[in-house]
Amino acid sequence: MIYHVNGTLEYCEPGFCVIDCNGVGYKLTVSDNTFSAVCSHTGEREKLLTYLSIQAQTQNSRYFEIPFGRVELAEYLCVDRSALTRELAKMKADGLIDYDKNCFRIL
Repeated sequence: MIYHVNGTLEYCEPGFCVIDCNGVGYKLTVSDNTFSAVCSHTGEREKLLTYLSIQAQTQNSRYFEIPFGRVELAEYLCVDRSALTRELAKMKADGLIDYDKNCFRIL
């Protein structure tokens, strides 16, 4: 039995989270309370980077299209739409991503 996992939170949704430990992803079952606690400490940037990284990996490209508009993406990530839009603009200005509508590129 594993008692402790130390790594980077890669993905989280009700019921489970994925923690990356040196390139190995561990899928951990989590309670609703744990999920709420994890999500409340995760900011917009972390949620966006996680989601966009997963989309890039799924589509096997740094250039990819997401199936959501801004309102739907904000709802999916449980963040405020205006905060999401502001964070996307900051990430673009910081040279992390580029985008046009629903088409993204990780730099």
